[in-house]
Amino acid sequence: ECQAQLPILKMLRDDFDPAGLEIVLIHVQDGETAQDAEAALAACGLEGVTVYEDENCALSSLLGVTAYPNTLILAKDGSPASGYGGLIGYPTLAAALEMLNVRRLGNSYQAD
Repeated sequence: ECQAQLPILKMLRDDFDPAGLEIVLIHVQDGETAQDAEAALAACGLEGVTVYEDENCALSSLLGVTAYPNTLILAKDGSPASGYGGLIGYPTLAAALEMLNVRRLGNSYQAD
């Protein structure tokens, strides 16, 4: 399911002002290597996204992550604004960003 979230993150990155949106991924190595993760990101057009390799799940445990994928949206001050366990669709994530006043660009993938 984690890889299924990547195209949605790509749409968000394309659709929202990069000054207000930074995508950071935590890669929990569950039979996948860092190179596998890089290849998946490249295939979705997410080159240049920051990825933390969490080989022993220390960061995931610290954040209380129990399901994958897991999406945590932080406000500009770094405080948690919303969080979602499992695969989350574009409309839900876009609405969360809009609530934080992240500016939507003209190339919108707005849901039907």
